[in-house]
Amino acid sequence: RHGGTSAEVELELVATLGVGIGGMSLGFAGFAFALFATGALALVHPPQLVVPVVTLLAGTLHPWLLYEHRELLRWKIMRAVPVFTPGFLLSLCIGIAVGSLLLSVAAPWGGRLALGFVVLVFVTYSLRTDLRGGRGRPWRAAVPATGGLVGLTSGLLQGWLGTGGPP
Repeated sequence: RHGGTSAEVELELVATLGVGIGGMSLGFAGFAFALFATGALALVHPPQLVVPVVTLLAGTLHPWLLYEHRELLRWKIMRAVPVFTPGFLLSLCIGIAVGSLLLSVAAPWGGRLALGFVVLVFVTYSLRTDLRGGRGRPWRAAVPATGGLVGLTSGLLQGWLGTGGPP
C-alpha cells in the first residue's frame, strides 16, 4: 500500500512494533511471539490472512529455538507436565479443527474482538494472581480434566486466532 492516510500509517507502525515486541519476547522468554504479532497485525489485515502467516513464522522459529537450546531441556521434568498427556493432545487437535473452521467462516471483526477479549481476560487473571502474591493454582495441581479443557481452549485459540494461548 502506498500513500495511506495518517491513521493507516500509524496502524501499520503499531503492527510493526507489535511484531518486533513479539520477536523480542520469543528471543528473551521463548514464547508470546504469536500473541503479540497476531494482535498487532490484525489491526491492519484480516485474521484470515494474519493467522496462517504468523503460524508459519512461529512454526519456523520454534524448532530453531528448541534446537539451539536442546542441552537445556529437561526431558524428565517435561514428561511430568500435564500438557503432554493424551487427553490434552486429543482435545488440542479437536480445538484446532474447530478453531480453523471458525477462522474460515467468522467475520474479521469477530476474530479481532475475540483476540482482544482473550488477552484482556488473561492479563486480568495474571495481574490478579500477581497482586495476591503469586498464589495462583500452579499447573502441578491441575486435575486431569483441566488438561483437556486447557488443550481444547489452546487448540481453539490456535486454529481461530493463531495465538496458541493463553492458557
